[in-house]
Amino acid sequence: MSFILDALKKAETERSRQSGPVLMDVRVAAPRRRLPTWAWVLGAVLVANLALLAWMLLKNPTPATLSPPTAAAPAPAIQPAVSPAAGPIQLPTPSQAPAELPATSTISTAPLPAVAPAPPNSPVQLDVDNLPTAQDLLATGVTLPVLQLNLHVYDPAPANRYVLLNSVRLREGDMTADGIKVERITPRGVVLDSRGSRFLLSAGG
Repeated sequence: MSFILDALKKAETERSRQSGPVLMDVRVAAPRRRLPTWAWVLGAVLVANLALLAWMLLKNPTPATLSPPTAAAPAPAIQPAVSPAAGPIQLPTPSQAPAELPATSTISTAPLPAVAPAPPNSPVQLDVDNLPTAQDLLATGVTLPVLQLNLHVYDPAPANRYVLLNSVRLREGDMTADGIKVERITPRGVVLDSRGSRFLLSAGG
């Protein structure tokens, strides 16, 4: 039975070949492989970049290598110009310098006479006997405040001397509220100074 079926199939196949190719006999051609579109775009971009790079290299050639800066040569020392006619300049030697000095330039080295310094805090010499009194100044028109000597204490040591003038205790060098300065406390009284005018305020009144 199988032989009969095989014979029928072969006969049918031969009949079909005579009328047209059978699907089994048609060879399917392999599809042609073509590059994708993005590959063409990428290639075009690369070619454009290479062309642009070549153009830039041709336009701007590679700069020459710069050599390191050399140290500046020191400036030559400036020498004063000497005229040939003037001849060499001669400087005086140390041995000739004293001989050229005039005789009047000699400095005397004789010691100066010693001056005794004034003793510190030395009292000013006052001629108490010839000083005017307060009444004498008032008679000449000098204005004086009211002065009353309440107490008069004299001691050989100046630190122990003091007076009570208008009930105010004062020592030598002190001033009253009216601007009267106590110049000196003497055995006779107190020497006062009113704006440069000295007078004696007697202890006896």
